[in-house]
Amino acid sequence: MLNFLGIGAPKSATTWLAACMSEHPEIYMPPEKEISFFSSDKEVKGDYSTYLELFKDAKKKQITGEYSVSYLGAADKAASRIYDFNKNLKLIVVLRDPVKRSFSHYKWLKQLGRIDESIDFFTAIKIDYRIISDSLYGENLKTFLKYFPKENFLIINFEDIQINPKLVIKKVFKFLGVDSNFETKISKLIIGKTIKVKYRFLENLRTKVYYFIKNSRYKYLIFILKKIGISNLYRKINNAKDKEKLTEENYLKIRNIFTEDLNILKEQFNDLDYNWSFNSKTFI
Repeated sequence: MLNFLGIGAPKSATTWLAACMSEHPEIYMPPEKEISFFSSDKEVKGDYSTYLELFKDAKKKQITGEYSVSYLGAADKAASRIYDFNKNLKLIVVLRDPVKRSFSHYKWLKQLGRIDESIDFFTAIKIDYRIISDSLYGENLKTFLKYFPKENFLIINFEDIQINPKLVIKKVFKFLGVDSNFETKISKLIIGKTIKVKYRFLENLRTKVYYFIKNSRYKYLIFILKKIGISNLYRKINNAKDKEKLTEENYLKIRNIFTEDLNILKEQFNDLDYNWSFNSKTFI
């Protein structure tokens, strides 16, 4: 039976976090990240045999879990499914300034070619609402809190990962009840930086290879390739100078979209320590 789940949020260094966690000898995580079992459009009806098969290689003394960032944004269906599966699960969430996370999500969609380069942010959110909805932490966590008590959550501030990644990992290990003094080899590595594509044919090729592997029996290779730094190497090769920046004026306009939701977040987790502002250096 599972012990924990990472549930979000996208574009918040969660691939890095999952890679660090998977290195701990007392933790077993499947080689594949983003399993998204509980947020799938297929209704979960109590048959977990295929899902649990992913954890069959765990040793007896290891705790088990997986990280799928889709769970937080799909709280309306994922929260109840996760609760029905195991009401005692520990849940890990990384929260990033909602404006910067959304802007990074938008740039990521441009990188993939899902949004044309000529489209601005405000037009893009009309095309793909997940750009905004995945940053509605207050509403999404409020849904999860209908099923799980606050003590089941570890909320991590993305900025803390940038400032002191080792301390964050130590906090995660302590929360999970494993040796918190274990040091990973990649504790300073941030994985998954969004880029402005320099060569579109290379990005198209990368995307085709990615989905080919993802839909094959070797889909676990995706996480391994990211973990060993191949993903970062590609980004260095195919990264062009990006002239599109988030201005302070637009930051404040976008921030207004999240005002109500941030109030809900504060009501749910009033001890949450964050200082999200335009000037803080938290872009990836």
